[in-house]
Formats: sequence, C-alpha cells, structure tokens
Amino acid sequence: MPLVSPLWSRHVEEQAMMSAYGPAIGGVTVEMVDTFDGVGLEYAALRTSAVVLDQPHRATLEIGGPDRIDFLNRMVTQEFRAPAAYTSHKAFWLNRKGRITADLRLIVLPDVVLADVDAHAAGETVATLGGYIITEDCAVRDVTGEWASLSVHGPRAGAVVSGAAGDPSLAALSPGSAGWATIAGAGVLVERDDPTGESGYEVRVRPGDAAAVYDALLGVRDDRGVAVARRGGWRAFNTARIEAGTPLFNIDFGPDNLPNETGILRERVSFTKGCYLGQEIVARLHNLGKPKQVVVALRVERRTAARAGGVDEGAVVMPLLPEAGSPVRAVPAGSPGAPEPLGSAGSVVGAVTSSTLSPMLGSSAVAFAAVRSDHSAAGTVLAVEAEGVALRAVVQPGLRFWSPAGP
Repeated sequence: MPLVSPLWSRHVEEQAMMSAYGPAIGGVTVEMVDTFDGVGLEYAALRTSAVVLDQPHRATLEIGGPDRIDFLNRMVTQEFRAPAAYTSHKAFWLNRKGRITADLRLIVLPDVVLADVDAHAAGETVATLGGYIITEDCAVRDVTGEWASLSVHGPRAGAVVSGAAGDPSLAALSPGSAGWATIAGAGVLVERDDPTGESGYEVRVRPGDAAAVYDALLGVRDDRGVAVARRGGWRAFNTARIEAGTPLFNIDFGPDNLPNETGILRERVSFTKGCYLGQEIVARLHNLGKPKQVVVALRVERRTAARAGGVDEGAVVMPLLPEAGSPVRAVPAGSPGAPEPLGSAGSVVGAVTSSTLSPMLGSSAVAFAAVRSDHSAAGTVLAVEAEGVALRAVVQPGLRFWSPAGP
C-alpha cells in the first residue's frame, strides 16, 4: 500500500528529486522529497534560518476512550501515569520478547492520545497494541489518512510557525509541549520536537488544508520582505539529525533490537515505573550490564578521493564516506589506527547504520553504527570501510556530534 502525501503531485510538478523512504515493510511504500533546490542550500537554511518539510513517512495513531492513559502506562516503556494535556512523551512499544515494535511519540490531548510513528510500523502497532485491550474501555486506530504531517526546523522555526499563525506564543513552546493553532484558516496541531538540534515544530493538518498551510509557512517574511523559510527535503534533514545525535527507528535500529541496544535507552525507558510488556527482559539486561550490541557515534578520519564533477568542473576531490551497511572492524591490538589494506583489519564487530559528511565539522565523515558492546567504549579506535579503504573511526562519548552550543 503506497502512502502518498497530499502534496505529492505538486512536488512532482516542481521537479523535486524524489526517492523511496525505507524498505517496503508489510507492503507499505513511501515516496518523499530528497531535495528541491540542492542539499547544500536546504541544509544551510536549516542551520541559519528554517526549512519546511513534508513528512509522508510519519503515521498518526489515535488511542481513545476513558481508560486510554492507564492502558498506555501499562503497555509502553516510559512513565505515562498522569501526563498533562498538550505534552508529548517518547517511549517504545515492545513485544513479549522485549524487541521494539515501534518508537512512539505520544501527544496527549484532552480527549485522545495521538501517537507519531514510522509509517512502516503503523499497522503492526495498531494490531499488537490493540490486541492487548481486553476489558479496558479504549481503542487504537490508524488515523494517518486524517492528518498530513509537516515540520519546520531551524533557529527561526518558531518565528515561521508563530508568524504563519499570527500567534507569538507558539514561538515559546518548549520541547515536549503542544497546542492548537490556526494557519491559513485551518486548525493545526503544533508540537515542539528538536531532532536536528535546532528548534523543531511538528505541524499536523487535515490533508485538504495541507497545501494552504504549507504555503503559509513558506510565505512568512522578515522585516526586509525576505522569506524566512525555504522548502527542504529528507537529505538536508538527515544530515542535521545525524549531527545532532538522533538515531531513527527502521534506520539505526529496528524490530530485531532491544531498547538496550539503541543508544537512547534512558530517553525512552523508565526503570522506576511498574510493569509493561517486555519489561522483565529489558530490566534484566540493564541490571546484568552490557547488551550484545549498541548504536554508537563514529568520527571518521578524513581521506579524500576524486569524483566526477559537472560538465565544466572536471574532477572534484571529496572526503570518503562509509555507507550504511559498511562493515566496522576491530583494530588489532598495538596498531596505531586503521590499517591501510582493508583485509588486514580485524574481525567484523558491527556495521554502519547512517552516515553523512558534516558541514558543521568541516565536512568530516560521521556515522552511527551498531557495534558489539565490547567495542563500544568512548575512545575505542575501529576501522570502517569506505570504497574499499579502511578508515580510522573513533567511538564518541555520546551520539551527538554537534549542537548549537558547540560540539
């Protein structure tokens, strides 16, 4: 089943570069914008002003009924006993074996809870979460077709959203808070979430109003009459979220992983709440020590290679970048770093899950990788493959490579 943005035809007419997002899991396929005007321009806008994104890869679930809060608190990994209205909470939904079914962002409204999930996980989440409703007076529905998902990211994202809505209070929303607003005459749900390290505003709108709201966000002008935001695509966002240390479900970890292996255990799991599905496995592994593997951040040494440029450019020298799936190898004891020939590196201890050239770090290659826990300590030197060359890669103290406050 293809998931199509209400803005899809418009993006095609405007000659956006499109690509499939993620594998076709459970028959779900998603096509989204890679870039409109060039990744460099869109990334620069994200870091200096704002970009507006269309997000057909995000699904929305609705949990309603009088028992919804108690039910969710007994199901998900995060404390959810008495959440305040208009707040959002991040948690995992697990199966009986403690594996991750979905990475949830739960948005609490006065009468329902909305759950933001990867579109590929929506069907399984509705079926499995709903399957545990026995006597509770609540229900789980997939309402993705009732909402379009947009987002605004950048240091001036608050000014864009508040300007489009004519409501200055929206600029003061703190991370994890939400509220209703009106943009272009349409009611929208605005929620603050900062996956790129800059201010981020998720904007949910009815599909029929998506184009008008999208245009209103892009139409906000500064005092000089210059547009504050530009349209953006996945590639600029992906670079920024890697720099900011934000791993994603179905990219950096997935349904085969335990929460302990994600690198974001403490952001998603409470170890002081009561029981939830899979809790015994997660708690036992946490108390015993290290999981089998864990997602880490790797800073990769800078090595370059010539690339074909444009018609009049000739060869362009670019840093080598390990791709997702590239093996990560141990460096033999006593070696000063990654060996020159790839074959002389040690055994495979993991694989790259995401990578990018970081503009904020001088175009250095950075990556997330799932590696064996005995090679995951900060400062560990590993070897990662890029175009047949073994590059030195150092495990970082945390997942974040950069933030507006500094590296």
